Amino acid sequence: MLKAVEPGHNNRLADRINLIIVGKGYQNMNEFLTTMNRDLGFDGLEKLNPESLDKLLFGLFAIEPFKSQRSKFNLWYYPEQLQSKSPEEFLQQNRDNPGSSAKDFGLPFATYLFFVNPVESPQSFAYPSNVPPGVAPVKSAFVFGSATVTRYPNVADGVSVVAHELGHSIFNLRDEYVRTGPDVGDKYGHNIARTQAEARQLWGSVETQVDPFYYTWKEKMIANSLWIDSSNPLFVQYDAKQGIDIYTWYPNEEEIKVGYLQGGGVTTTGISWRPTKTSLMNNEDVRNKSWPKFPPVFGSANRRVMQSVLDLYSGK
Repeated sequence: MLKAVEPGHNNRLADRINLIIVGKGYQNMNEFLTTMNRDLGFDGLEKLNPESLDKLLFGLFAIEPFKSQRSKFNLWYYPEQLQSKSPEEFLQQNRDNPGSSAKDFGLPFATYLFFVNPVESPQSFAYPSNVPPGVAPVKSAFVFGSATVTRYPNVADGVSVVAHELGHSIFNLRDEYVRTGPDVGDKYGHNIARTQAEARQLWGSVETQVDPFYYTWKEKMIANSLWIDSSNPLFVQYDAKQGIDIYTWYPNEEEIKVGYLQGGGVTTTGISWRPTKTSLMNNEDVRNKSWPKFPPVFGSANRRVMQSVLDLYSGK
């Protein structure tokens, strides 16, 4: 019933994570599949798109570790769009209720990715996996979650949101948002700590490291004359309420280097710890203060978690 996203790539019997992709709200299947393929970027290449705000698009498989680990994934799509049924109802039907032979279409280590036209749902979100923080992952215990991304067919901006949401649904990474707000349940985890001491236990092994993909991304941005350096930031707006100018830039090396920074996870108090000033798990749109643009870079602390999971799959 499911169809392969990339002909010749899938191996149903291989030791892989099975990513099941479902569409909702697009004019037809072709529009859904075109949007899906654009955002997956299975060829691993970034795409120059002058019409977008992002200009240089990094789809899922243009971002590490997905780029170098494509062989660890089977990619499937459901051949019909959801009509009246919600993603949650689809999950209930195909994951929660069927017998063991029908669960997840008979695929092991399955995770779901829903592409939804924003006219149907205004916000991307994810239900995280159960990969536990602070201990060695046990493959047989994995239950991967699901992610919903709201993606316009004719607007490519924000393409890296797919990688962000899969950071939740596959690897159980937490949002690193620094804003305060209503407490988010279960906000602590691999990359959000309650105390600095806990943070050292979680990501101390990669302290001071910079995700190598940061340099790859920066080089490509510079090569396309798109880099905004922190030494010459871009003026965004004047904030009359605060009486200050707001600037932005692409993060410098120190801002993506692993350390112990206070704030993250969305708390009422802001008391928590995260590993880097910004990362792909911190992709909030900050408008009331000068702040670096979020990069399509997970950072070494998150990469360590992701690789610990991916290393358990041979891809064969």
